[in-house]
Amino acid sequence: MLFFTGLMFSIIHSLNTYMPESDPELIAYTEEKVKEYLIQEKGISENEALEIKSTKRTKSSDFSASGYEVKVVFPDETEAIYYFQLTEEDKVKQIGVNNLEAIKHKEIR
Repeated sequence: MLFFTGLMFSIIHSLNTYMPESDPELIAYTEEKVKEYLIQEKGISENEALEIKSTKRTKSSDFSASGYEVKVVFPDETEAIYYFQLTEEDKVKQIGVNNLEAIKHKEIR
């Protein structure tokens, strides 16, 4: 019984701390798509986004571009991280922001 409990704890721990393997091509693609979206759709200059970083979402079994989230930090609101994702139709959408007081670039109301 003790062995079974230890085994279950080990499995649950590894599932919760598992970092999914990222595809460098999808990282570059999703970052570029969000950058293009911000420039073309939102009128933001190329230098206006301080940081654009794409990562594979944890616990996602989606191996397409929609399985990644892109974090964006703007220089006029450095305390906020905006999260974007590509839809299955390859469209960019904002999926959240980590700071409830952030409003300058918020699309979700």
